[in-house]
Amino acid sequence: MIRGIDVSHYQGVIDWPHVRASGVGFALLKATQGATGTDPTFHRNLDGCRATGIIPGAYHFFTPTQDARAQADHFLATIGDPAGILLALDCEDGGTLKGSDYCESAIVWLSVVGTAAGRKPLVYCSPSFADERGLGRFLNGFPLWIASYRMRPKMPAGWQGWAIWQYSSGGRVNGIEGDVDMDRFNGDCVALNAIVGR
Repeated sequence: MIRGIDVSHYQGVIDWPHVRASGVGFALLKATQGATGTDPTFHRNLDGCRATGIIPGAYHFFTPTQDARAQADHFLATIGDPAGILLALDCEDGGTLKGSDYCESAIVWLSVVGTAAGRKPLVYCSPSFADERGLGRFLNGFPLWIASYRMRPKMPAGWQGWAIWQYSSGGRVNGIEGDVDMDRFNGDCVALNAIVGR
């Protein structure tokens, strides 16, 4: 499996050559949140990944109480050309929406971004969040980025497998001060390039 990380402004300034030398093959970078929020480190981290040969990703922290299409448009405007970038919707804030209402809003974001990119974005969630809101009933057509800190990832109902597994929130990687989320891609470089759109 290909080793990866996911980061945001909480990791501060990252030394990407050192990260690459430590064996990291891909990195999911927080890009946006809600309809207007932008992570201040996104573009610097995107440039750092590209300069060092790390496959970059961009994720959006979903705010279900805000307009989903506006959030998708904001995300796309922030990342620019989506070619060669892993795309993901971070589903962990339930807001006031439950069940099918939450999923219908998430599908709008996923559809808008997926149409613009020509491929399906990933859905990030924990098993408990997914099962509480029935995400697997509505979103199981999208590849899963599962957060599960166990020996093996716990699967939420509705999904048969995972594409990326966030297996730790307390990893250590050269080039990053402090803890960082650790991920694994469930496949080889060919499979990863297919999800990235290369």
